[in-house]
Amino acid sequence: MSSNPIATPLGTTLSTPSPTELQDQDPLAAEAEKASMPHSHSTQALKHIYLVVATTPCKNGRLGIGMNGKLPWPMIRADMDYFKKVTRDGSGTGTYDGSVGKVSNSVIMGRKTYESIPPRFRPLAGRNNVIVTRSKPMDVARSILDDLEKQAGDARGKRAELERKQAESPTATVTQQLKMAEAEFEVVSNDETNTVAVRSKIEGVVPGVTIGSNLRSAAEHCLSQSGEVYCIGGAEIYNAFLKDETLRPKLRILQTEIRKLKDDEEFECDTFWPEDLEDAQNGWSEVQTGQLQKWTRVEPPQGASVDWKDDEKVGVRLRVRGWEPKS
Repeated sequence: MSSNPIATPLGTTLSTPSPTELQDQDPLAAEAEKASMPHSHSTQALKHIYLVVATTPCKNGRLGIGMNGKLPWPMIRADMDYFKKVTRDGSGTGTYDGSVGKVSNSVIMGRKTYESIPPRFRPLAGRNNVIVTRSKPMDVARSILDDLEKQAGDARGKRAELERKQAESPTATVTQQLKMAEAEFEVVSNDETNTVAVRSKIEGVVPGVTIGSNLRSAAEHCLSQSGEVYCIGGAEIYNAFLKDETLRPKLRILQTEIRKLKDDEEFECDTFWPEDLEDAQNGWSEVQTGQLQKWTRVEPPQGASVDWKDDEKVGVRLRVRGWEPKS
């Protein structure tokens, strides 16, 4: 593990905000506000950042996205499949071909969002995993290292069983667990970017995780790489992107709208999407399904000819809507 200290300029990161700048403001929102100030690095020629979010309408008029740190609804297969296809395989520039070594697209998230992913699925395969946090990046990195080393140890302990399953009926999950059984991990700090990375010592076995405290730096770095950039939450990270006056014109929103099949019922939520997308004053314009599919090269769950897809098993209907800033 590298012991090099990570230099953190005062008042420029989420973990050590300036009290004067953050008075009466959310720390992440304040970071986005500071990031929108003019500086030498222009992002005007860079790619889009897609905010990927699942929402449900609530009686308070807001869009719910979470409850007690989790999704408000049971697992919806169509939603999970769409999320994976878009963030891993989607877009015109993504190049994922089934090999972990061919990572292309990036997913930016908060620490709590990363921790809400079931352990066997994290880090998200085939994607650059980027965590933005107010916690000390090295502390988060050590926690992730411990988690991955435990996963690797568990996988090595059942290697024979995994190899048997792979021979009988191969699945992506078993393939990933076999790769995990081969992995050894290390933590590497980068003083130039003020980030810490947890990565496999053998390149291409398991995707790495980069942890930092500066939202703008994370976004700009991801935008400079090949592939597309997706933000997958949580609420504070979404809000920070939306409040960034420089990055906001580059945002596109992939909204999976989820409703109960019974119109008089709703999901209980305690976490909400920051803006009303349909309020014209917020400056968002909905795109047609055809345009949405061009963005991702992935067909939405509802297809091209129906408004909603019903899931009788879970008791919900869903559809994906695309939004972009008004011209």
